[in-house]
Amino acid sequence: MRKLFIVAFLVFTVQFTYAQFKITSPVKWSYAAKKEKSGEATVYLKATIAEGWHIYAQNGVAKALITSFNFSNGNGYVLVGKTIEPKPLVKFEKVLKANVSYFEHTVVFQQKIKMKSAKVSVAGKLEFTVCNAKECRPAEEVQFNIPVS
Repeated sequence: MRKLFIVAFLVFTVQFTYAQFKITSPVKWSYAAKKEKSGEATVYLKATIAEGWHIYAQNGVAKALITSFNFSNGNGYVLVGKTIEPKPLVKFEKVLKANVSYFEHTVVFQQKIKMKSAKVSVAGKLEFTVCNAKECRPAEEVQFNIPVS
């Protein structure tokens, strides 16, 4: 009985500790697509960033900090050009001793595709680093799958 009590206590303690210290990302991603008459479509990847945090642009910053997109080889579509982003904010980062490009609040990245069939699904993963004035979190990787029809 004592062993059962100890095991139950440890399980409860671990679950409580895990729940209390579970790290949630200050960035939420959402996706959309818009089909065009030309047989092309644009895929939108939107980051909503919590107040006080920022993510880095695709260029203009140390390689380890950039936001990057890796699209799976599409069955039914091909990528047209590179992923585009709006003009980022730029500031001098003392720690890096360089100007860095970043986004706050929200940012929408866009990727054009040429569709080979009427319905496709654009899949892949994105990677980003989120920072605030005190800390940078380890790079996060997010899988996505965006239907285009």
